[in-house]
Amino acid sequence: MSTVASPSFCPVATDSGWRVWGQEPAARSFQRAAISGPRHAYVLAGPDHIGKRLLAQEFALALNCPAVSETGVPCRVCSICQRIERGVHPDVSIFNLDRQARVESGTGKNTSLTIDTVRAIGHDLALRPSEAPWRVMIVDDMETMRETAQEALLKTLEEPPAAAVLLLLTSDIENLLETVLSRCVVVNLPVSPVRAIDEALVAAGVAPAEASELALLARGLPGWAFAAANDATLRAGRQEMRDNARAWLAGDGYTRMVRAIKLADGFGQNRDEVVDSLVSVMLEWRHLLYQSVGLADDLDIQPGPPALYPAAALVRAVDSVRACLADLDANVRPRLACETMVLQWPTAQ
Repeated sequence: MSTVASPSFCPVATDSGWRVWGQEPAARSFQRAAISGPRHAYVLAGPDHIGKRLLAQEFALALNCPAVSETGVPCRVCSICQRIERGVHPDVSIFNLDRQARVESGTGKNTSLTIDTVRAIGHDLALRPSEAPWRVMIVDDMETMRETAQEALLKTLEEPPAAAVLLLLTSDIENLLETVLSRCVVVNLPVSPVRAIDEALVAAGVAPAEASELALLARGLPGWAFAAANDATLRAGRQEMRDNARAWLAGDGYTRMVRAIKLADGFGQNRDEVVDSLVSVMLEWRHLLYQSVGLADDLDIQPGPPALYPAAALVRAVDSVRACLADLDANVRPRLACETMVLQWPTAQ
């Protein structure tokens, strides 16, 4: 996914003083922990681009800023704050697949965090803070860590060093061992409301009309919205995918089935693209469902056209796409999964 080196638009602080939008309960919880004292380990779970890394960084700032307020808001101007935000403070470290790849200099496939990385995490976490009150270790891509590596991490979790905080970030909490989860405070981050993403973009300087469009296309992911605000190709690609989903739904039975077969045949080589297309279709069916029963919908601010399908049929359509995604994840033959899905879609009244 494309990004730019120096983005023009970045999240700014909310009324709470943290740059976290759409995750107020989690932000308040971490602010309280920064004031009263943190636990030794946390798991931040949520989809990619939901803001896990930013929330972890805000926590590190609040823990270590010498001028932090009574409400857990860092000053952002002192040397410690500025170095943490630049990623160069010795007491705040980030481990992820990218760092592992740099350390290993291209050896191996680098698709999972290894035991060597776990050992490095344990070693760095055991060091006493050099100038800040807390040593904070942020470990991203935890969903890639295999069981053996997670088991090696247990020693650090069972015997945590003093003045150390471990923040484990994952997009798939089911891949983490129960023994790991049981030794951490688990914080689940749901998708953010469209309005919160819209407000975050406008506060950062994005034009209101553009912010509204990006918020609708973001699927509840503020990180994606900011990336798209800085990269027009992301926005165009997501809009094209939404247009294609609407065209698929609008087709007759034959056209729908042909599209399903073509999509299924490309699953082996373009798995992520196929899944993304199916998610777009599911969101469009959900949008029509909300319209049919007269409820507000995150996917569209303006009132929609009269209902084209009965509500019960739309519920089946949404469920059919979810079932298709589950079938593909369970290695059901792609054609069978996609054909079964389309056969459950209603035709327009």
